[in-house]
Amino acid sequence: MENFSKFIRFTKVDAAKREVSGIVTAEAPDKDFEVCDYEKSKPYYKAWSEEFNKATDGKSLGNLREMHNLSAVGKALDIQFNDAEKEITMTFKVVDDNAWKKCEERVYTGFSQGGRKVGEQIPDPVYKNCQRYVANPVEVSLVDNPCLPDAHFAYVKADGTTEMRKFLKVEPPASDPRIAALEQEVSLLKAASAAPITTTPVTQEPTIETVAKAKTKKVGGKDLTASDFAYVGDPDKTETWKLPLHDASHVRNALARFNQTKGIPAGEKAKVHAKIVAAAKKFGIDVASEQVKIVAIKAAMRKAARIYVNSNLGKVSNEHILSLDMDMGKLNKGMWEVSRMACTLEDVACLVFGVAAEQDWEGDEDSPLPEMLADNVAALTETLLAMVEEETSEMLAQVRGRVKA
Repeated sequence: MENFSKFIRFTKVDAAKREVSGIVTAEAPDKDFEVCDYEKSKPYYKAWSEEFNKATDGKSLGNLREMHNLSAVGKALDIQFNDAEKEITMTFKVVDDNAWKKCEERVYTGFSQGGRKVGEQIPDPVYKNCQRYVANPVEVSLVDNPCLPDAHFAYVKADGTTEMRKFLKVEPPASDPRIAALEQEVSLLKAASAAPITTTPVTQEPTIETVAKAKTKKVGGKDLTASDFAYVGDPDKTETWKLPLHDASHVRNALARFNQTKGIPAGEKAKVHAKIVAAAKKFGIDVASEQVKIVAIKAAMRKAARIYVNSNLGKVSNEHILSLDMDMGKLNKGMWEVSRMACTLEDVACLVFGVAAEQDWEGDEDSPLPEMLADNVAALTETLLAMVEEETSEMLAQVRGRVKA
């Protein structure tokens, strides 16, 4: 399933109650030439909200985050399904002081839905040149995405009076620096993948230390030793050397590619990320701002690809272009998915008890189901433990990188 993230402006901000309201999805074309199927998405929104309602004993109908970060800043108080207009509206209470201040100051101007697209997109039968999709939400975030200059929202003051406010108009820069940064990263990636690997001959029986010092790997025309890389799987095999850190450009590249780099064991990721952060400090690179740039660049790339494909669907024949948005948008699993996996495991375990009780009641000693389900629980438990180890390691690396940056 492909991920999706849609920006929707606020329709009401209540200063007295610290609440924000708005349409979270509607069956109408968006700026990406996409249409959310209301009827098919409705059950997924209900399931998402009901899960939070159950987990919080009715105190929350959904999670509110800030700029799609892991940090929660509020909770959903209400969700309404308007079948006539084919739209879903929600109201959230913002409990985080800093996040609320940004809402009042119009830094945050709307919601962005985070989740996955279910199944394949299809040409919309009503709206020409648009693609229809089914949405499965996992969170809602406050975002600072610029909106149309004529858009308005109702602002309810603390004294109960209401005034209409315009959203801030954001003028795009004459030249987008993200594009230049992206072009630089692409050229570095091409150079790294095309560069031949050379080694220095060893005249005596080497130890691990001497091999690491003697061998080199050519990156961008330079011979680098193992100490120039964030991760070295085997000092004797240069193909296991990952993420060069010898200059500022490659450090930025390492920050961008860290989560997508394969071959780094889960137990080593925290140490590797710490080495990248240390290299960033050495070259005067602000890790936090670099991460923001990376997210912005990826979002710009996906948006451009999506708009091009949706508006030229009948003309595009290259399968790589058709799948470009999906390839760039594959989500990394995180702690939310770990929690879902844990809930699934608990459900299967409860099922084992139920089936075993039924077997005892019916006297069906030959039923293979309890043992089969028990094997499933054992397998899922191993998977869950592996996910917990991997995701907590990655999260810890991100937290430490942010604190130390």
